[in-house]
Parts: sequence; C-alpha cells; structure tokens
Amino acid sequence: MYSNKTPGSNDDSPVFCKASSDEASKIMEIIHQYEATTGQLVNLKKSSIFISRNTNQTVKDNMCHILGDVKCVTQGKYLGLPMVITKSKNQNFGVVRERIKKRIMDWKCNFLSLAGRETLIKPVALAMPVYVMSCFKLFKSLCTEIKTMLARFWWKARDGEFKVHWKKWKDTATNKDKGGMGFRDIQLFNETLLTKQLWRILIHPNFLVSKMLKTKYFAKAFLFDAPIPRGSSWFWKSVSSVKYLLEAGLSTRVGDGRTIHIWKDK
Repeated sequence: MYSNKTPGSNDDSPVFCKASSDEASKIMEIIHQYEATTGQLVNLKKSSIFISRNTNQTVKDNMCHILGDVKCVTQGKYLGLPMVITKSKNQNFGVVRERIKKRIMDWKCNFLSLAGRETLIKPVALAMPVYVMSCFKLFKSLCTEIKTMLARFWWKARDGEFKVHWKKWKDTATNKDKGGMGFRDIQLFNETLLTKQLWRILIHPNFLVSKMLKTKYFAKAFLFDAPIPRGSSWFWKSVSSVKYLLEAGLSTRVGDGRTIHIWKDK
C-alpha cells in the first residue's frame, strides 16, 4: 500500500504486509492511530494497494473491503518506477526514455544557444534517470537510445530531421579541459551509481537493506563471493554486475586478523 499523491514524490510511503485480512485490519488500525495522534487525516482515495496475482481472489476482496477507499491496482509506481519489476525490463525502464523524450520535446530548440542546451542537458536531462540508475542496471540499448536523443538535441536536430554531428557523443562526454563538454556517459554513470550502492552495503552492514540482502543472498559468504541464484531480484543482479569495479580498488585493513581469509584475500 502506498500513496500515489504525485509521481516521484518523496512523501510516498510504501507499507509492506502479508496478503491477509488481519494484516489489512492492522494497517487501518495504524492509520487511525496516526490520525488520532497527529490530528492529520489520511486520504485513502489517494492511496493504492498492490496484491500479488498469486493471492486468492476471496482474500483480495476481503482486504479491499477492509481498506475501504483504497484502490486496488495491478501495477503501481514509487518514485517514478514500477513497484514490481517484471521480466520485460525494457518496458519497465522505458519510462526513463519517455520522460527524457517528453522533456526534450517541450524545450524550444530554435531559441536555445549551445550554452542553453548544455545547461538543460546537464542538470535536467542527465539528472532525471539518476534514481533509476542508482538501483538498477539499464540495458545497453536503452542507454544508447537516451544518448542518441541527447545528441540530437545538442546538435539541434528535430524529429525526422538529420543534422551533422560534428563530434561523437563519446568525445563530448569527456572533460572540458580535454576538449569535451563534460556530458556524462550514461552507461558509465549507471555503473558508478551501482558501485556506490554496493559500497554502502559493504561499509554499512547494519542498514536494513544490507541485513535483508545478506540474509537472502550471502548469509554464509563474503559480499564479493555471493552467488547470483536463479530468481534473484534485478537490484541484486545489477549491483552484482559491478562487483569487479569495487573489488579492483578495494584494500583491506588487517586489524586483529579475525576477518581475514588467508586463501582468498589479496
């Protein structure tokens, strides 16, 4: 159950529970207690509930009846992303491409200088997919599509119109002191953000997400030795794909030696 007041709003609050009437009643009890304590009323009409398709229909009906005005949806969004990542990853993350495309189409290309385009690309277009790329690895084809849209916008090309690209996007993605424009390479930026997530999991083992991942994926192994079992979440597959990047620049402090693996650590 979550608030869908505004797409991507930081006020969205997901609540996870088992699919049962008792759990639904407990959620309503918590909501009523919150209202009584704070004096703020919760508008359930702006909230939705997503129930697994494997749940018995009778259980679904009972939960929806208990929750009253809460809408039952087949797929919801949290911070602009689908609540459930299905097998069609290209469809799930296609929303990133569409958001950037819509934003570019809204900009008036004819009245923008190159400096103006640079300002729009860096803090706006390249910043839009940051949250998604911090959690999931985007397909190379999707990164290429985003790169193509930004390159066409930079070189003032409209839909269906061809304009000469005087430099490869790879060259414009280098630093200005090296002759580029300082634009980010989408794929490398994606890997960088995922590596940062992996680093947080490593140095903050007491975080809830770290405990959850350790329990599920590497309860009896070190993070870098953790397998990728069949049916793993796309988040785990994503951060696991950049292990080699973090491991390459990682050094271990020996200390008392209790956490050192003689035959494995380098």
